[in-house]
Amino acid sequence: MHGVTRHLETQVDKLLMQFPVVILLGARQVGKTSLAKKVRPRWTYFDLEKPTDFDRISKDPPFFL
Repeated sequence: MHGVTRHLETQVDKLLMQFPVVILLGARQVGKTSLAKKVRPRWTYFDLEKPTDFDRISKDPPFFL
């Protein structure tokens, strides 16, 4: 999905300037992660379906927050 301009990029970017968290909800395989990584490419991403990410967040909430 590189090079594809998504309609929501600008809206997500504006929301992230106002709020510390923005939730992207949608069906599987529709581009939520691609959109997030395009809007903020330097951020760290966690996949809660990945056991290692889920365990890290579950066992160390201060790390996540």
